Amino acid sequence: QISPVAAKFIPFFPAPNTSLAAPNFINSEALWINEVSYTARVDHKLSDQWSLFGRYSYNKSDGYTPGTIPSFGFFNRLPAQNAALGSTYIVNPSTIIDLRVAYNRTFRYDRSGQVGVRNVSEFGINGLSPLPVGFDGVPGVSVLGFSGIGDSGDSPLTDAENSEQINGSVTRVAGKHTMKFGGGIWPIQLNRFIDESNARGSFSFTNAIAGGSTGLPAFLLGVPLTSAR
Repeated sequence: QISPVAAKFIPFFPAPNTSLAAPNFINSEALWINEVSYTARVDHKLSDQWSLFGRYSYNKSDGYTPGTIPSFGFFNRLPAQNAALGSTYIVNPSTIIDLRVAYNRTFRYDRSGQVGVRNVSEFGINGLSPLPVGFDGVPGVSVLGFSGIGDSGDSPLTDAENSEQINGSVTRVAGKHTMKFGGGIWPIQLNRFIDESNARGSFSFTNAIAGGSTGLPAFLLGVPLTSAR
């Protein structure tokens, strides 16, 4: 008798679409990337000696990377912003002062295909705690001899990086020599969150318990060799 839990996972395994013994299924989903970029810059001259500039750039990349089987590819989003201000002041024909201030922010969000779409409670597995919508998904199932199914353990992954830069320099011309002195400050802040790898549950089926050449019998009976939750 097929385990009622296993019966809920079976639809994730696609029917063969090749005549090969292995692999007998090839995922034809497309890998795609959509990217947009904008940049604006303003230059202003306050006087013959003093000039300023400001620049703002925005870039956003959205993409999808197919998995071995449908439903469990990876969605990726990476927006990035950059702003910069600059000042150049000519003290005299032989001395120039430059100052630059910049800010950069990137925010990365990666998720497996069913994260936020399905939830662990629908599979009827005892011992799995309810998860917030943005972290819920399909438990990981590994069957010896078959491609694994379930959402990646490190999904969703988010990280935000903020960095600021302050750079200053003085250029001095003395006869045939040009000397430049300066320095900079570049603090970086990285905030990262990765879902706990076993929060949705992870189950491994082999031929150690039910016999056979693959883990299919144990999977259909609902008898995992190992489980983590």
